[in-house]
Amino acid sequence: LRSYEGHPTGGRGAIGTVGALMARNEAKPATLTKRDVRPLRTLVRNLLQQNRPVLVDPLLEPAAQSVLPGIGELVKAVVADLGMSIEET
Repeated sequence: LRSYEGHPTGGRGAIGTVGALMARNEAKPATLTKRDVRPLRTLVRNLLQQNRPVLVDPLLEPAAQSVLPGIGELVKAVVADLGMSIEET
């Protein structure tokens, strides 16, 4: 919820890693599991719809992919579902 307020924080698992990445803090490596996909897609979609791409951009960086493989593809899929392009985010 802190991410929606513009103050993401890190924590455990993939969701916590995403929070740390969004906050540009050190992120612990995690595995993106099937149960993580839906809440993360929802989070990314909602942040983009709230015009908060600055929180989503770090998830597209190579460092994000190295600690959470697959996160970049997830973000790109959400962006495409919204009819947006990466340059618009």
